[in-house]
Amino acid sequence: MTDGLYLYGVVGVADAPLGPVLGLAGGVSIIEQDGLGAIVGTPPKDGFQELSREQAVRLLLGHQQVLEAAMGETAVLPVKFGTVAPDEAAVRRLLHQGRNLLKEQLTEFGRCTQFEIVVSWLPDSIFAEIAREPEILETRKAAAADSGQEAAVQLGQMVKAALERRRGHLQAQLYKTLSPLAIDLAFNAPMDDRMAANLAVLAGHADAGRLHAALEKLDAGFGGKFTFRCVGPLPPASFATVQVGFPSAQQIDRARQVLGLSGPASQEVITSAFRRLARENHPDLDAANKENAGRMGELMAAYRFLLSCEKSQKLSAESEENAGVLAAGADAGEPVLIEIVGQKSDGSSKRQRSAA
Repeated sequence: MTDGLYLYGVVGVADAPLGPVLGLAGGVSIIEQDGLGAIVGTPPKDGFQELSREQAVRLLLGHQQVLEAAMGETAVLPVKFGTVAPDEAAVRRLLHQGRNLLKEQLTEFGRCTQFEIVVSWLPDSIFAEIAREPEILETRKAAAADSGQEAAVQLGQMVKAALERRRGHLQAQLYKTLSPLAIDLAFNAPMDDRMAANLAVLAGHADAGRLHAALEKLDAGFGGKFTFRCVGPLPPASFATVQVGFPSAQQIDRARQVLGLSGPASQEVITSAFRRLARENHPDLDAANKENAGRMGELMAAYRFLLSCEKSQKLSAESEENAGVLAAGADAGEPVLIEIVGQKSDGSSKRQRSAA
């Protein structure tokens, strides 16, 4: 059975009665700390690893419904789906240690909303159009006359390339039309051949009408070749999702052992230990020794992990509000690893900033 508290999102609580959230589902509640609130619930009894696809989809829909209800009341930062905190004290440490970053992001994203836009084409129509291209017509004739597979493979590659050209043209048109109306936008990979484009748009609250009008104009300009579907307003999950880690004492001890450290250490000591061991275990010293490559990966993982923990602990130690957290039952010295993760317009990921 899974213990802990499931995390939906982070909100500001200064202005906000969050009644609709509390009434949306059994067990959903708010933990308040330092002017912030964490929306929490009960995790699946068997954990997330054992979920079937249908169960995961149902929980994801519930996750989104809670966030959308919160968004109706106040600014909300989504937490990554499937995140479970060990207990209430860990949630309070999250809100306290990350309060500056979380408040900054809530202020920024509270002024905007996300829309998800899916553009589809009719497969029969688009493939019929591609089949009429002169080069593809010739290759089809060659494939029909060729008993081997070479022409058929070439034909398949040409059709795929033709689809990608059309997707590229559509995405260029979408970017040109929507980017002036958007704070940011991100293209995601199409999920199947019927999907011509799949993107998320971050826009100001007042820009929703202009966005819909621009999509209608695009639709008309393409003469009905595509169908446009726009879902929103939504929380800004594609642009600002909170990723949280709650490292255990055992995980920290294991990482210290990897670097030969006997206890807590400063950034300088951690870096010095890593560099010394890296020199001793670098694969270039013994190209035939495969263990060295694995050892370097282990050292690098421990080094990055301990640096994040050390920064988080330093942030907590320097806080002037530790007494308030301790009074609320949290151990302010235990690290919480916090990152705000989003997407860029080219579809690549960006890690905006870490509270650790």
